[in-house]
Amino acid sequence: MKYYKCGQILKTHGIKGDLKIKEETDFNRFSKGNTLYILYNDEYVKVIVNNVKEFQNGLLVSFKDMLDINLVEKFHGCNIYVSEEDRGELESGFYYNEIIGLPIYNENNELRGKVINIIEYPHAKYLEVESNGKTSLIPFIDEFILDVYEDKIIIKEIEGLL
Repeated sequence: MKYYKCGQILKTHGIKGDLKIKEETDFNRFSKGNTLYILYNDEYVKVIVNNVKEFQNGLLVSFKDMLDINLVEKFHGCNIYVSEEDRGELESGFYYNEIIGLPIYNENNELRGKVINIIEYPHAKYLEVESNGKTSLIPFIDEFILDVYEDKIIIKEIEGLL
């Protein structure tokens, strides 16, 4: 089974098993009843979200059957994942892992580079593209992205873009 990172445990909070979590996903993975996995000692520990609230630029989360600090403090610094099975299919759009690694072609079908990362800024998302040994950012908007296929991305290339 594949797992996708959706957060990181920063620290414990109080004595009732609450954990401060840095959320690393655009999807609402931390909802009551959702199944997640904590990577602890190279094993995925299945947990079910018991309670969630926003707290100091992050989330305060407790997990079912782990409502005591002694049961959760060992997870400090661990990453949290959603399984491919629980992730679900998107009605539209793409998961980042489906785009990272895709080759970039211009409208003349010339290979121009490869997506190595997706960077989010408040105003837009950008594809970080490696091309001829350098990296460039391409806005992930319709003016530049003509088509996204399973095996490639077609861009409108303007002077100075890459």
